[in-house]
Amino acid sequence: MKQHKHLQILFASLVLTTSVFAVEMFLLMEESTTQHLGPYAYTNQTSIGTLNLHIITGDTFEIKGFVRGILQTYGPFTFTNNSQVAIGTRKYRIIRGSVAREFEDQQRAKGLIKFGERWVTPEEKARVDTSAREIENSERNAQEKLVEQNKIKADMKVFMARLKTAGIDNTYINSCSASGDKLTIVVATAWHYWPYQIRLQIAQGLWGHWANIHSPSDLDKSRILLTDITGNEVGGSRMWGGSLIWVKE
Repeated sequence: MKQHKHLQILFASLVLTTSVFAVEMFLLMEESTTQHLGPYAYTNQTSIGTLNLHIITGDTFEIKGFVRGILQTYGPFTFTNNSQVAIGTRKYRIIRGSVAREFEDQQRAKGLIKFGERWVTPEEKARVDTSAREIENSERNAQEKLVEQNKIKADMKVFMARLKTAGIDNTYINSCSASGDKLTIVVATAWHYWPYQIRLQIAQGLWGHWANIHSPSDLDKSRILLTDITGNEVGGSRMWGGSLIWVKE
């Protein structure tokens, strides 16, 4: 008798547990397009896009979330078949229970897959994924370029400060500019009257300053180009390495 009663209690517990954890599924059908979103589980904190479902009591619920940084609350709504749910300017109808599960099975049978809030073909998802990767790569490249530009500006500032400290002014150098790892130096007219060996030593010194500022862990990565005021090359780094400096004889 005791064993029979124990089994009854265990069975009742199992029924109760099953009922507690039984989660009903539902769809949201957009009235203007008849497109279906979901299925969703009727539970607290179920995500609907960037919003969350919040059960008030039983079949009454709200949808909450931040929209443009402001916390919005939509509802309350009634969780019954065909009842309306208005989220901002969009209006939906609730489709609950077995219909929602049947809809999901039908979509899968068609070869569709759930992507975010919608059902799409694998080809559509692939296109979206490709587009998302392209956007991500573009944003990453733009960020890397910005970081590089900021570093070049900072390196140029340090380089010009060192020239000033060394007493090198417009008498010797007309202007400086940098792109990537290359520093372009426009020499003044006086440059052409100095002996070859002096010009070579100065060019080597200029490269050394730039390399130690711009790429101290890989000096040969940094390069310089020397030109006259009309753009003619008069010296700089050779193609084999930044430290291989030449000047026009």
